[in-house]
Amino acid sequence: MTPLVIISPDELEATIARALEPVLKEVARLKQQREDELLSISEVAGMLRVSPRSVQRWVRAGLLPAIPAGRTHRIRRAALHGFDPGA
Repeated sequence: MTPLVIISPDELEATIARALEPVLKEVARLKQQREDELLSISEVAGMLRVSPRSVQRWVRAGLLPAIPAGRTHRIRRAALHGFDPGA
């Protein structure tokens, strides 16, 4: 039988923090990667439940920052946070 080890709450907290550190770093990395993801006009339209034409108008008007990609544009997922099409 394995002996019972008694540790203080502070030691337990520190042990858990050390164990979770790599996981939390990976979660943060994946979150940043997702925020940097480039979306098509159609994807943004689907997410906002509007027509692709509306998204194109917002891009042309400068209301929605976009990156030119050939004959179309790509929009960073992060640009959609707080975006208010009615503003």
